[in-house]
Amino acid sequence: MCIECERAGDTTPANEVDHIKPHRGNYALFWDMS
Repeated sequence: MCIECERAGDTTPANEVDHIKPHRGNYALFWDMS
């Protein structure tokens, strides 16, 4: 979910995501769904 949309009450899934923490090649962080 887009965090800004979620705050506004919109629950439409996001088409693209941005990592909150840069993964820098760490696959565990890259695939982290949280």
